[in-house]
Amino acid sequence: MKISIVIPCFNEEGNVKDFRKELFPYIKDYDYEVLFVDDGSIDNTYNELLKLKNSKTDSKIKIVRHKKNLGLGSAIKTGIKSCTGDVIITLDADMTFHPKYIKDLVNKYIETRADCVIGSYQLGQLSKNIPLYRKILSKGVNTLYNLVLGKKITSVSPMFRLYKTSVVKNMHIESKDFNVNAEILFNLIKNNKNILEVPVTLGIRKKGVSKINNFREIINHSKLLIIIGFWRVKTFIKFSISSIIGVLVNLLLTFTLTELVFGRPQYFYAYIIGLSVGLLTQFAMHTIYTFNNKDFMLRKLLLFFGYAILMSFLQAYVVKRLTEIIGVDYYLLVIIGVIAFFYMLGYFINRKYVFKT
Repeated sequence: MKISIVIPCFNEEGNVKDFRKELFPYIKDYDYEVLFVDDGSIDNTYNELLKLKNSKTDSKIKIVRHKKNLGLGSAIKTGIKSCTGDVIITLDADMTFHPKYIKDLVNKYIETRADCVIGSYQLGQLSKNIPLYRKILSKGVNTLYNLVLGKKITSVSPMFRLYKTSVVKNMHIESKDFNVNAEILFNLIKNNKNILEVPVTLGIRKKGVSKINNFREIINHSKLLIIIGFWRVKTFIKFSISSIIGVLVNLLLTFTLTELVFGRPQYFYAYIIGLSVGLLTQFAMHTIYTFNNKDFMLRKLLLFFGYAILMSFLQAYVVKRLTEIIGVDYYLLVIIGVIAFFYMLGYFINRKYVFKT
């Protein structure tokens, strides 16, 4: 397995000098390449990278240079496109996430073959010297992303991660700045990729200055949060459309069989048939349209049918009991009410457990 390590650099000459002793001893046992992206540095970063490259005789260092500063997101995109490894690790040039934790990302990947492994300081620890405002800002951003993504991930915005190359190589990425890591994560979640986290320690920058503009990044993250929010609403609308189609199939078939075949005293048999066909219609619509999760898995199929059978019995029982109380002439109204309740329950179960989005 070949590992590609992408390190964006913008005015990082001081840190580049330390890579020889702080990075390479921790990756010497791997088949690796290190790809430095000089993002338009105006100090001596590029020359220091050339010195580092010339000091290594195994040609495992690559340097890509932007003529002007394009932003962290652009540097990461350039790095990903230039990689040849089986997995890609993105690493901060200031080494606030120390390269010694690379082994933790790699070991977790080897163990699980996850599509993404995140190094999370929320699961590990923070340096005591991290400013309080940065802790609050980071915690707030992660909380907001967890809310709109509907998935608990403790470290959304930091860059220290491992990606399966086949998953991100052709990914469409729009972000040019520090919100790129959240956008990549969003794309992975949209496509139902397996994301895991391992505990690491976040240290402090020892050389150079941070390039992050807090105000600009608040704006960028806000825009991305809005995009994700619309995606979540769009998914719910799709779920509603698919569910309504299934409900209409259920009601139409139940009504037709009751009025033309079984008769009202035997409406319950018609309802069971209508419910079964309606649920199958919903499953097909959710698979193809709502969650766009077309990978056939026996587990998913069995899980859905287990859920459908359970919901069928519960719905049938509730409908039967309520109809006995209210009266058979109101059977259609009872069915509509019961369907509405189980519709909301079904959205939660399908999203979280069946299709895992």
